[in-house]
Amino acid sequence: MQTNDVGEVGQAAALNSVVSALQGLESVLAEGRARQLMALDSLGLELERLEWLIADELANKIAALKNFTDDGPALVELTELHRKWLAQLDLFHVLGVADSELHHSRFLRWLLDPQETHGAGDYFLKSFLFQTCATAEKAGLPGMVPSDVHSANWSTTEVRREWQYIDILILNRKARFVCAIENKIWASEGIGENQISQLYAYRMALKKMFPEFTRHHVFLSPTGMLPRNESDQKYWTTENYATVLGIVERMIEIKSHTISEDVRMVLRQYAAALRRNKIVPDANTEFQQRVREVYLAHREVIELINQHKPDLRAEVQQTIKEAVAEQDQWKLEWAETGFVYFRPMETEGLETMDPGWGHSRYPLLCISFRCMQAGHAYFRVEIAPETEKNRAARGNLLNSFNQAPELFSYVPVRGTEWITIHEGEYIVSDNDLNNWDQPSVRDEIKERIYDFAKNQFHAMNEVIVNCLREYEAEAKGQ
Repeated sequence: MQTNDVGEVGQAAALNSVVSALQGLESVLAEGRARQLMALDSLGLELERLEWLIADELANKIAALKNFTDDGPALVELTELHRKWLAQLDLFHVLGVADSELHHSRFLRWLLDPQETHGAGDYFLKSFLFQTCATAEKAGLPGMVPSDVHSANWSTTEVRREWQYIDILILNRKARFVCAIENKIWASEGIGENQISQLYAYRMALKKMFPEFTRHHVFLSPTGMLPRNESDQKYWTTENYATVLGIVERMIEIKSHTISEDVRMVLRQYAAALRRNKIVPDANTEFQQRVREVYLAHREVIELINQHKPDLRAEVQQTIKEAVAEQDQWKLEWAETGFVYFRPMETEGLETMDPGWGHSRYPLLCISFRCMQAGHAYFRVEIAPETEKNRAARGNLLNSFNQAPELFSYVPVRGTEWITIHEGEYIVSDNDLNNWDQPSVRDEIKERIYDFAKNQFHAMNEVIVNCLREYEAEAKGQ
């Protein structure tokens, strides 16, 4: 056979092989197209089913909304109960201190001191210690035996605030007993960068100062939360504000013959404040029961409303941020969740107002508007924690603020942690929040901030700037 014939035969065989392979590929592609078409048909059916489900869900939600709005009598009744509930006088709310740890600690110190003006002697003190010592004993924690609480003489007990930075210290030298109370409202205990907690530091301070005393440690909070460090959980007894409320209400009833009507009124106010501000949840009032009933009857639509509710705190904060930026005499520094920080223009060039002079990235003096979760907001002035660098300047500021009590809401208590100097009244009211979508509301808030900057803040600023300038001039030897 000639060479050309052999080549042609090979080419023919290869061509036949290619044709066969192409036919196989065509078959595979055809099968693939069929499977794709089947998958597309199935997807079309699923999308149609999903469309029906979405339509049904939308129809159900519309029906639920209609049912909710049609339930007029229940909503009218709930609105009326809410109106009555809001109308109850709550001095803690009026003064804007319902969530303030400082004010709760001051009130508790007053209640715990047998020699104070409440006239109930050691009733609150013994009741609180008996409860917390019983809790400690049950948990296997150190403390006084509960039965010894009632047999001890508490008449000369000392009750102090901010001893070694402890919120409340109870000291009975005759009984050789000391108790530290760390009070937290909606916050956990502080833990430093070295993971050493406040609770550990306080416990060591008691151990050093009162080595031969029975030492009792109470960590008080609305929920009775545990300390974050497991090591602290072995020494600190957790207690919640329901215990405080129970003792206060029994005190009103049992000690009615020894305490005045004025004191009873104050105690009732405090009990109402604990409930109203949800420091102690209360599901037994008529209002709370009706809220529960309406929620259960319309749970789906209320959850839907909750999912789409506006973030009032963020919107209020943005309004305040814009207002601060518009003030010629202020410089907007930064904003973080719940706070808008600024500085007076007159403090430009002062080292003490630079970041790092206070705590971490903060200046020595922090001036801000604080925006609460519910949307309320107020003006606030704080001094950062003490460091070796800022100790002298910090002391000068404290002295200046103490000399101008007519301008600042707090008389500064010396300490090394954050110190609140001033908290103003709410610049965003319930009425503002109820009418938040009205165009004029944001303008009114900005106008209030403008008036505050022009009038009230002017005198505060003079004290701040003069103090810082004097300090820096002295530090530079001028």
